[in-house]
Formats: sequence, structure tokens, C-alpha cells
Amino acid sequence: MRCTDNRVLFASGTAFPEYTIPETSEVRVPGQGNNMYVFPAIGLGAVLCKPEWITDTMIYAVAKALANSRNSAEVQRNELYPRIERIREVSACLAAAFIRQAVREGLAQDAEYRDLVARDGRCEGEAPDGAYGELVLSAVKKRMWHPAENFEQLRECCPHHHHHPKVAASPAEDSQHSSAPRQQASI
Repeated sequence: MRCTDNRVLFASGTAFPEYTIPETSEVRVPGQGNNMYVFPAIGLGAVLCKPEWITDTMIYAVAKALANSRNSAEVQRNELYPRIERIREVSACLAAAFIRQAVREGLAQDAEYRDLVARDGRCEGEAPDGAYGELVLSAVKKRMWHPAENFEQLRECCPHHHHHPKVAASPAEDSQHSSAPRQQASI
């Protein structure tokens, strides 16, 4: 900060503490510029639209979408990245931008996503701009993984999966299993 008269845009692969400018008491929050936004969105977009290959312009479209995803409060605070609390929302937007770019380049093999991008409109040209449409975004959100917050929620959403630990029939059977010698694997 001192070497650039507090004008530096700083992002690191690991978290750094906030910096307070001594003259103004303004607090600056360094960005954490690692893989948590871009690569998961590229992976999700690729799984969904099945491009023949991934191009530099698809990655650039995701980067543009990330830059465009900051809300007004994040922009006002001069933050380089959206807040981590919004990562799921932002990831869906980035995956939608990836899909739109793959379709624009004629590389998306999934007909559903080609159709959604066409119905969303604004599909002219190939220059990556990070934009996406609401139809694609909605389809991405429906296909995103949603973690269960607890076992009951997991059971409600997936009643056909019953993964319960094996329970011993009796204390005698349990002690029989626990005292059995363990075999070591040889390498």
C-alpha cells in the first residue's frame, strides 16, 4: 500500500488481514484471488453444456462475469471479489456465462442449453462479455448440488438412500468383532 500511495489492487492466494490507511483510517480488505470462484463454475458449466473443448474465451467470459458480479456495496468498498457469503449465487452466474459463451462459439453439445441460450436472446458474436440470460441461470441453479444441513433433510430429499452404519445385534457380537485381529495390507 505504501509503495503505491494506497492505490494498489491486491489479491493473494491466501487471506491477508485488513489494512487501515493511517492518514484517513479507511479500511482496505485484500482480495483472496484463488480458485474458489472461477474453476468450480467452469467445471459446472462444462458438465452441463458438454462443450467439445474449453477455450480461452470461455474462461475469459467467466472472468468477466466474476468482475461483473460484485454488488453495489462490494463496489463501494472497492472489493475485488464478491463476498464469500454469496459464492453459490455468484457460481451459478459464472457457470451460466460459461454456457452462453460455449453456445456462442458453437461448441456446446447439449441441445437443452443451446436452446435456452437461443431463447434468452443476445447470442450474436463470439466476443466474451460475461453476460448470461435468466433461462440459463435458472437451469444452472436447478442442477447445482445442494448440501443437506442435517440428516433429516438428507432423508427427506433422498428417501431411497439409506446409509446407516451397521449396528451389532448384541453386546456379545459387538465385542466379538472389536477383538478380532486386524489384517494389515502389504504394499
